[in-house]
Amino acid sequence: MRAVYRRVQAEVLVGRIAMHTMDSDLMVKGREMQAISRESFGWTTPHRTRWWEYPWILREVERRLEKRSMTALDAGAGKSPMPIALAGLGFQTTVADPNSQEMTGKTSGGEWDWTDYSPWGVETKCAGMEEQIFEEGSLGVAVSVSVIEHIPADVRRAGLHALSVALEDRGVLVLTVDLVRGTRQLWNRVLDIEVEDLSVHGTVEDLIEEAADCGLTLVHQELCPVSTEHHDILGLVFERCRR
Repeated sequence: MRAVYRRVQAEVLVGRIAMHTMDSDLMVKGREMQAISRESFGWTTPHRTRWWEYPWILREVERRLEKRSMTALDAGAGKSPMPIALAGLGFQTTVADPNSQEMTGKTSGGEWDWTDYSPWGVETKCAGMEEQIFEEGSLGVAVSVSVIEHIPADVRRAGLHALSVALEDRGVLVLTVDLVRGTRQLWNRVLDIEVEDLSVHGTVEDLIEEAADCGLTLVHQELCPVSTEHHDILGLVFERCRR
């Protein structure tokens, strides 16, 4: 009964996204991502904004496949259908996840669980996005689902630099970011533990400027049509411009 309830709940969440966006393609992709999650983990996240984030990121990647090196990174994946979906598009996919539950000593479970994706042909590393795990210019696509705002500003800047170095010319970085609801302030907590003061943590504009400083140009941003009790969700697409 619990599995049936969760399936119905997931369908309702996707339906609400479709109602707010009137975007049937996004709804279809959301259901595809739910199917991947159920088939792979026997589980789907109840976090409602994920059913906009997952299909939105996947669609932004699909729109930019032409002349792309088929290598992909999911930074901070946790337990997510995203790496498996990227592999399904034909990408040689790597997950880099430092295991935030172990780092903080706080167990949340669900989508925060560190996951070994090797059963799905995805290389999995216990590493942060700031670590250089790709050769320079060898990465076609990098994605991250509501992760970059959960790390300190100095680590965020190091992560943007490392991703920029790894991405090929015209390589793509697609992020979703949690914001303090009604603002452009980056959310400053991980597993409900404060990372640093909001005044230090920065805003979306700070993140965009930091990305530009290391050669990542913003080409698209889009606000999720639904929010959580505490967050708005913003999608960002960057392109690496090598000179």
